Amino acid sequence: MRGNRLGLAPDFTANLGLDYKLPPALMPVAWGSVTANVTYAFNDGWYAEPENRLRQPSYNVVNSSVSWSSADELNRVTVWGDNLSNSQYTVALASQDTGDFAIYAPPRTYGIKYQRKF
Repeated sequence: MRGNRLGLAPDFTANLGLDYKLPPALMPVAWGSVTANVTYAFNDGWYAEPENRLRQPSYNVVNSSVSWSSADELNRVTVWGDNLSNSQYTVALASQDTGDFAIYAPPRTYGIKYQRKF
């Protein structure tokens, strides 16, 4: 189709990630270590198919975590959150004979994770 945009190909995306580890002056080495992370992603939107009828508009996603690791690095506890801005966006769009369908990304999710090395 002439003049249509390429499907599943946004014109612009951007990602930024930051990690920060508390220095020993704030977190003595004997107590372990604390690391914080935040990531930001921007997508300016995309068309689902060559006809350019179905479109995912632009969206932003912010994820973050804070982890504590024991001094011997055998234990780690992480508090995390994904899609903290609670953006509503699709990860799949398509048309079918019976109608259009969309698969949405998960909403804001969060949790705690414990890891142990053996």
